[in-house]
Amino acid sequence: MKKEEVIERLCILASQVATVKFHNSIPADCFCGETKFSTGNAEIIEVSPEVIAFIEAAVQNKLKFDQTKEKLKANIRAGADQIT
Repeated sequence: MKKEEVIERLCILASQVATVKFHNSIPADCFCGETKFSTGNAEIIEVSPEVIAFIEAAVQNKLKFDQTKEKLKANIRAGADQIT
């Protein structure tokens, strides 16, 4: 992906968080036009720290969940091996 494509996708993600989690009460849009805070200017990127913190926490939670799931699968396989 090109830099512009990455920024566009992150902008849309931030806009979704602002809309669903924060009900458009805080700035979280740059140029994608998804919320009332959209500037329409690709040079201006404004995302509230709360939105970034939410995205970071969501990613960390997903990574922990996946890691726990993999450990559980490994434990189940190990237990099955002991039975046979």
